[in-house]
Amino acid sequence: MHTFSHTSRRNLKTCLASTAAVTSLCTVALLGLASTPAHAQSPVSPPEHDVFVIGPEDGGACSFPVQWDVTSRSLGLELPHSFLSLSPDWHLILTNLDTDKTWTPHGDGTITFQDQPDGTIRQTLHGVNYTPLLDQQLIGNWSRTIDPDTGTQSDWVGSGTIVNICDKLS
Repeated sequence: MHTFSHTSRRNLKTCLASTAAVTSLCTVALLGLASTPAHAQSPVSPPEHDVFVIGPEDGGACSFPVQWDVTSRSLGLELPHSFLSLSPDWHLILTNLDTDKTWTPHGDGTITFQDQPDGTIRQTLHGVNYTPLLDQQLIGNWSRTIDPDTGTQSDWVGSGTIVNICDKLS
């Protein structure tokens, strides 16, 4: 089990959603959002650019500092007992700051948070997603349980591939 600081359910969902790349405009179309009239305001945010570094002293899994250079647009859909996060037009450049080796992965996915009857939250990933503190790329279908009251989260379970970002940047 991994532990993180206590926060509200909504902030937990928003915080965890911001740590992963999520789906393309195709998924937005599947959700029926592409049929929004041209004069209506888009539910997708304008592009945002963030650069941050996670090193071993920050709890990162790599023995070296990793710079995350992320450009994304975000969309969050609040549904009854569920929150879906999308980030169309996602771009990521990862850099080992000790060696300047970079990796520019491709792909995107979706993240869903669902309230469970026991008070926990089930986080589900589909497609290509990222876990910055674990320095992993998750490809496929993965899920874990988060307890917002205790701040614990289970290990990822599912099918697909987990790519070790530290190995890609070594």
